[in-house]
Amino acid sequence: MDISSVGNTTGATPSSPSGQTLTADDFMTLLIAQLRAQDPFEPMSNEEMLSQVATIQQVQTSKALDETLQSLASRQEFASASAMIGRHVRGIAMNSVGVVEEVVGTVTAIHFGSAGAVYLELDNGKLLPMESIVEVQAPASGDADGDEDTASLTGDLDGDGAVDEADLAMMVEAYTGPGGSTNNAEADLDGDGDVDADDFREFFTHWTGGAPDETEDPQPSADVTGDGTVDEADLAEMVTAYTGPDETTENAAADVDGDGDVDADDFRMVLDQWTGNADDGGA
Repeated sequence: MDISSVGNTTGATPSSPSGQTLTADDFMTLLIAQLRAQDPFEPMSNEEMLSQVATIQQVQTSKALDETLQSLASRQEFASASAMIGRHVRGIAMNSVGVVEEVVGTVTAIHFGSAGAVYLELDNGKLLPMESIVEVQAPASGDADGDEDTASLTGDLDGDGAVDEADLAMMVEAYTGPGGSTNNAEADLDGDGDVDADDFREFFTHWTGGAPDETEDPQPSADVTGDGTVDEADLAEMVTAYTGPDETTENAAADVDGDGDVDADDFRMVLDQWTGNADDGGA
């Protein structure tokens, strides 16, 4: 900005420190300096004085408006970024070695960097600049708003809102044993690629089908195979003998509670008396 716009004594162009824009304080400083240096026989007119004051007011108003707009933009960006939490995103970004790659994952947190940059933290530990997103999908679980109260109950394989005998029958059907392979993600509760004792153990922590039936012997042996241990071999035998609560069985060893069938109560007794490896189901 030319000094001539502040006064009429010179046409030199000032340069503010570090290339910054002139502020209202800078204008006031220049105005006072001009008043001190003006020719007393040709002083600044009232019109020129009012013009300089108006310029100062315009600078102050412009600065206040700019700060307000920046604050509103920051709040909007924060709200937009927060709404991304729980959503599955895909973006194109440069990695730490300078190679452009595709980044995919579910947003777990947001971070604000320098100069207002927004980064999305994904469930795989990567950071994706928000400006690099090319695709956004619905939340990974729950309803469209990401509410957890509508998400599927763990172990509810048939989706009826309860973890009960019907789900156990589906677990039995999906059973692979340790080291097997399954594509049934719903039955593979621990996500290790198979359906074994660990999954059944997790299944019964979510059980809503009712308390076990009472038996005359509160602690009947669950060693179905009779090898002295209760492990994955016994669970495999239980899977083979499973009848559900409405049918009878002739497999007395698998009918641990002695009620004539092989159902959830018998499975729970096997898991309660488990002596195999708790981490891998005895494999």
